[in-house]
Formats: sequence, C-alpha cells, structure tokens
Amino acid sequence: HMFHSHEQIIEKIIAAQIIFSSCYFVSALFVSGNSYGGFICLLTGLVYGAFTAVTYYGLRKQISRTIFGAILGGAVMLVFVSLQSAIFWGQYSRCESDSGRRLFRQNIAVQYEETERRMLSYGVECSHTSAMKSVCTFSVMMFLSYVVLVAVMIKFKNDILGPAPLDEGYSPVSSFSSPNMPPPPPQSSSISNMSAYKPQYAQSTDF
Repeated sequence: HMFHSHEQIIEKIIAAQIIFSSCYFVSALFVSGNSYGGFICLLTGLVYGAFTAVTYYGLRKQISRTIFGAILGGAVMLVFVSLQSAIFWGQYSRCESDSGRRLFRQNIAVQYEETERRMLSYGVECSHTSAMKSVCTFSVMMFLSYVVLVAVMIKFKNDILGPAPLDEGYSPVSSFSSPNMPPPPPQSSSISNMSAYKPQYAQSTDF
C-alpha cells in the first residue's frame, strides 16, 4: 500500500505544479517588458512548465535511476530559483509606494511627471505592480511544491525505483563464470592425482 501512497502524493504535487506554473506564466507575460527581470521571469515560467512535464514523464512513465537523479537535481535547483524569484518580485512590487514615501520624506519640490521621467531614466520601472505581486505569490507556491517534491523523492526513493537490477548491483557470481561451463574439479582430488603420479615419475627416473 505504501507504493500507491507515494504515487498519489507525486500526482498531487504535479497537478499543483501545473496550476501554479500556468498562473506564473500568465503573470510573467505582464512583466515581460520590464527591463530589470521581465525576460528572466518569462523564461523561468517556461522552465517551470517544461520541468513539470519532464517530472510527470520521468516519475510516472519512464522511471530509471538516471532520470530519477536528473529530476531530483533539477528540483533542488528550482527550489533556489523560485525562492530568488519570490524575493526579487516581492521587493520590486513595492517600488511605487517606497519611492513615494522616500520623496515625501526628503521633501523634494518636483512635479510627479518629472519624478516619474527621472525614475524611468534610471531604469526603475514600476508598472504592473499587481502582476509583480502575482509573480511573487506563485513563486512562493512553486518553491513550496519543489520542497515537498524533493522530500518525497528522497523519502520514497526505494519505492519509486523498485529493486535494483542485477547489472546495476553487486552479484556474488563472478562475471568470468558461465552457467554452461562445468564446475571445476575439487582441489583435493587434483592434489591426490598429483601425489599418485609422483611415485611413478620417481620410479621412471631411477637408474
């Protein structure tokens, strides 16, 4: 029954990743024009979708030790990628309110249009802040899903992979032996034969 339990957990994780990665990609489309990280955000959404498809195919259709290791390593890498994305877009989504409070505290006597133009000239783009918050939210969701996926893969590694095949594990049978070859004669009989031939050889050389 344990084999069915881990399969159900993986299926739920993959289903959640499909939903989260799709929402992330839609949100990334709105911030893709951002000069700071729009393209990286869009590329990350594509990686999420592609990796989810590879995870489903590798763990549910064509499992092997090589594929298992590749998926586990990719999931660990995406844990840090999604965490970095969540932190970056979470901080960046507050650019408008933070800049307004900073300008108010410094009491800079400039018009808002001039301030906005100056901000854009320095590369600070604060448009689509709602999409930035959405990207941050679904980055957190992807982060949590990858953490759970890594934990499940490590815990149920033997159940997912199954028993190791003979060619991958240690076999007590020597690789030089063949099942069609007859077993060698016992060592004691060969020693007795040698002792039987020894007196005859000694007699034949006695002059």
